[in-house]
Amino acid sequence: MGAMYDTRLLFAALVPTPLSTQSPEALRGLAAFRGRHQLHFISDEIYAKSVFANAAIATPIPFISASALGLCDVIDPTRSYVLYGISNDFGANGLRCGLISTKK
Repeated sequence: MGAMYDTRLLFAALVPTPLSTQSPEALRGLAAFRGRHQLHFISDEIYAKSVFANAAIATPIPFISASALGLCDVIDPTRSYVLYGISNDFGANGLRCGLISTKK
């Protein structure tokens, strides 16, 4: 990262809609990049349980949480976070409940 900015976090929504997921290889690549640059890794898994097949993708990639990939070899676990909420997955739009998972 350039000397012009003191970047500490690179955020990517890894499951942006219920119609797509990221491959384990893509997640590992993002984590490795963040690890090399000592950035915090945030996996936004707000649609984790809502992955659906669609006509554009013949064989959809099953959802795998970043926390299940064992990324400790490429990124500091204390800089790794998983976000999840039940509002989107269970159609509970009025219920604002979520969690953040990290390691000490």
